[in-house]
Amino acid sequence: MRKMNDRRKAVYTVQEWLLTLKNAGMPLPSIVPDGIFDKTTEEAVRVFQGLSGIPQTGAVDERTWNELRIAALEAKKAVEGSVPIYPFDCMKAGMEITQGEHCDLMYIVQAMLRTLEGHYKGLEEQDMNGTCDEVTSGNIRCLQKLWGLRESGNIDVNTWNMLACAYNEFMNRE
Repeated sequence: MRKMNDRRKAVYTVQEWLLTLKNAGMPLPSIVPDGIFDKTTEEAVRVFQGLSGIPQTGAVDERTWNELRIAALEAKKAVEGSVPIYPFDCMKAGMEITQGEHCDLMYIVQAMLRTLEGHYKGLEEQDMNGTCDEVTSGNIRCLQKLWGLRESGNIDVNTWNMLACAYNEFMNRE
């Protein structure tokens, strides 16, 4: 694995802070931390600066760096004690959500899949409709293949557990 240079590490850190703030409710553009200072990162910095009373240059100067670091640390503290939910625990062993089924749990699954779209190759953009539709089932099948699970496109406990772990890992990167 190739090491990141100092500039790329700094950009990655800024992107992680911006993502933390977005996840805490700040209205910032969606960012996937990759260490590349692209237009989306610049726009997120600009929005943060505007919300923080800093001149909106889109560049990360010392003031922006310090304000961003402090805001991200405060946001992280505010959500660290959040209570987890266990929405899949209501299903009995052996039960599955199959293609065509509509249920409230599918909204959660679809939100998680939407978050992971940019992180896993092969996932398609999908609607948030609460139905295990063709696209959702295809995305589940894609992840099942990647994870070495039975490629049914259905959501069973094993698929849910892998999806939850992938989502948590992506959302809680240090």
